[in-house]
Formats: sequence, C-alpha cells, structure tokens
Amino acid sequence: MQSINLSKIIADLKLNALDLAKELYPRHKHPSVALKWAIRQVHPLDAIQISKLSSITGIPIAQLFDGGWKVQSKAEVITFSTKDYRAELNTTEWVTRVYKNGSLMHERLIHDKKIALSDYLTWLEETILEK
Repeated sequence: MQSINLSKIIADLKLNALDLAKELYPRHKHPSVALKWAIRQVHPLDAIQISKLSSITGIPIAQLFDGGWKVQSKAEVITFSTKDYRAELNTTEWVTRVYKNGSLMHERLIHDKKIALSDYLTWLEETILEK
C-alpha cells in the first residue's frame, strides 16, 4: 500500500508537529493525538488533509506518497498511473476505469464519495493484483 511517511516529512522539513496537527485537524479535540494516529497509519489522512499537507509543505501530492503513483488532474478526471497501469477517476460520475497497457481491465462505480485517498489507492492496488 502506498502511504505518506509523515514522520519523515516532519523531520526533513523541521515542521512543528503541534502546529501541523492543528492545521490538519482544526476541529479535532486532540489534534496531536490524531496526528500520531495518522503517522502510525491507524487513521490515514483523507483527501482534504493530504491537500492541506501539500499546501503547507510545498510538496506536490504525488510526491507525498511512497510507492510511485503519479497523479494528474484534468477537468473532472483524476488520473493515477504507475508502470503498466492507469486508473481514471471521473469525479462527476464517480466511476473508476482501470487500464493495463491501454486496455480496459476493470470499471467500478464508487458509492462512497468520501472515500479516503489511501483507501482508494489500496483498492486500486488490490484490483491490479487480482488481475
């Protein structure tokens, strides 16, 4: 599974963990505890928090992740690609199409519009491994 190594990002950029926690979890009663959970991957960051982290650090979203997924966005389609695979998530229809070497291998309707990006990428990797 591709994840974000928060502890490495915090250490490398010399970020104040408490300030970062408050930014990523503005409504959480205990933001520092929530950040520790995210660091341990107990409760990974959601898409909004990942976007905030990218904005705070200046690191593009695709580079935040370990594992090599490249992300591009054009209009309402977000494209994730790695090696021989490409997944296109249409954010209007909430349909994902997964391609291997340019050939459609899987199509799925996303029912949960609030799916965490880490959960989506995990599903994507599992789909690729099944085929």
